[in-house]
Amino acid sequence: MILRVNISDTTCGVVLFERVWKWQEEGRSKNIASLVQVFYQFARDVDAGEISRVSFSKPDSLFRSQNSGRRKVGSSNSGISNELQSIDMVCAKDSRVTVAVFQDELNASSKAVAQALLEAFVQQYGEQVDSMKNVLKKASQASSKNESREMRHILEKFAGFSSVVERFSSTSKQVIPPCSTPSPISWVPGVDTPAFNAQIQQP
Repeated sequence: MILRVNISDTTCGVVLFERVWKWQEEGRSKNIASLVQVFYQFARDVDAGEISRVSFSKPDSLFRSQNSGRRKVGSSNSGISNELQSIDMVCAKDSRVTVAVFQDELNASSKAVAQALLEAFVQQYGEQVDSMKNVLKKASQASSKNESREMRHILEKFAGFSSVVERFSSTSKQVIPPCSTPSPISWVPGVDTPAFNAQIQQP
């Protein structure tokens, strides 16, 4: 299933749209956009390439430890870090926007969904994004005090894209196997992806 869709400005990294089905309650949109930018930068630094998929796998020891802890206290948590052992992030981008689709299982149509969302968003809002370059740049430099207000203002402008995203939320159940030639790296534990290992696959 799709867990989250984030669409951000490619140049400034400002979040333009997000739809969340299942994620940590404290997860921040800005952190997700930064995560996507980090992996694109990593791919460029490695071989001037692009990324098509990033797989996050929780270390088995941590997964067992968290499950054991929940059994002992008999509690549950809706946070993604406590319920999922792996997450796949599939991306599509152009010079205007970057789309990131997060799923608990990668489907045969995952990349096609990301690309279709990119094309639909650009068709509907491309000119508006171009006209907001100065606004987006200002938002990317906003102080912590003004960040939430700037974020809400921008998200409101693209909220109409929700109906399009909903149409793409039901995808094929054909699961794609793990990355065949991944580049494994360790991701520093943080708010949005705590204690996950990452594998990057490039086109």
